[in-house]
Amino acid sequence: MAWYWAVPSAQYASMEELRADRENQRRSEGAIRVSLNSRVPTPAQSNAEAVALRRDLGPRFRIGCLRAFVASDDPEDRLYLSYQFSLDPSDYPPELQAEVEMAGRIAAADPEHYRHG
Repeated sequence: MAWYWAVPSAQYASMEELRADRENQRRSEGAIRVSLNSRVPTPAQSNAEAVALRRDLGPRFRIGCLRAFVASDDPEDRLYLSYQFSLDPSDYPPELQAEVEMAGRIAAADPEHYRHG
């Protein structure tokens, strides 16, 4: 590879470290390839934030996939979406029970396609 296409790289242990370094760089310094070093442990606080975010977004994602599954007529989309939610009524609030039942009927109509587990 020609030196012309080479881009210097740097590894950072955290996003905060990366952001701090980028703020101190001058725009004229050119491009730099950056990455997070997976061998450096992530601070516990960041892990807690990620767990809290997943706890908050997980149910929303599951509900969105359920609704998209029911609304879609495309078998490939439905197959993909079917892996992203459950048909367990206890996973959903009472106002979504009709959609859970509809998804169950769709899956039951094509058991070979939607047999998971």
